[in-house]
Amino acid sequence: MLRALGDPAGQPSRLAFRIRRATDIRDLWYLRGELMVAIAQRHGESAAREAIYAISEEFEGLLPGSFSSRLSPLAG
Repeated sequence: MLRALGDPAGQPSRLAFRIRRATDIRDLWYLRGELMVAIAQRHGESAAREAIYAISEEFEGLLPGSFSSRLSPLAG
């Protein structure tokens, strides 16, 4: 997640701090939305979707089934 977030102009971000301080896998799961917004602001929505998709795959098997990603009814 930190790699996807990058280092905007060498300035530590609040989101990077929250990712580093996450106490468990669920905390990280819930930060994906904020991460998508941050990536989209810098690289566009398409790049953000790709990054979040790849990151979400890393959670496979680590969370209860109720945490799995679902396709948005708005996603085409």
